[in-house]
Amino acid sequence: MKKIILIVTIVFTNLLAQEMEKLPLNAGLYDIKEVEIKPKSVRNSLMLSMLLPGTGHWYVESKFKAKLFWVAEGVIWGGYIGFTYHGRRVRDDYNLYAATRAGANSDNHSEEYYSAMEQYLSSEDYNTDMLREARILYPDDPQKQQEYLEQNGYFGNDEWDWGEESNWRRFKDLRTKSREAFQRAIYMTAFALLNRGLASIDAVRETVIHNKKLQTSFEILPQLNENSQITGVGVWVCIRFN
Repeated sequence: MKKIILIVTIVFTNLLAQEMEKLPLNAGLYDIKEVEIKPKSVRNSLMLSMLLPGTGHWYVESKFKAKLFWVAEGVIWGGYIGFTYHGRRVRDDYNLYAATRAGANSDNHSEEYYSAMEQYLSSEDYNTDMLREARILYPDDPQKQQEYLEQNGYFGNDEWDWGEESNWRRFKDLRTKSREAFQRAIYMTAFALLNRGLASIDAVRETVIHNKKLQTSFEILPQLNENSQITGVGVWVCIRFN
């Protein structure tokens, strides 16, 4: 039965082709139309992926992977915002803690100042160490020693004294937590760059695969008038992606 249907189809196609050859192109009985779909641009998919991972995949109609990269990008920047916010909150906490427990100057927000409070129990200990450095640098010049101490030491409102080591340890713990949070935020930016690299490479790969699926197909369709009567045949040439 299949052989008979195949033979009939071939015969009908040959007869139809012969009849079409007899018709002039300007007879108006059939139309030849061409629909062209251009291949996707590798450059566009690459640039889109670098701008926002996932958009390059969406461009080449790889929508599942596009959503995966979008989710990864959202998680990365959500982590960056979260770690940055946590780091700033803890930083505010240790600033207030230093002012209330050690008498530190709350208006001095320099990293060097808080680093000194983290390393020394009191500003007196810190200044003693600075004087020792001054004597090493200027062994025969007491005036320069004093100038060095005044430039690098902490006096007046900048003085501090933790008193109990438990307060000092608590301050150092807060400082450590703040640094770790900011460091993890930096890691998130590295992951964002990595996500863009992976998305760009895979988007280019998907574009190449997508373009290799370019095929040409032909369709012969009847041409109908307003009364649904066949007035001719139409040949459609379609270039498409499967």
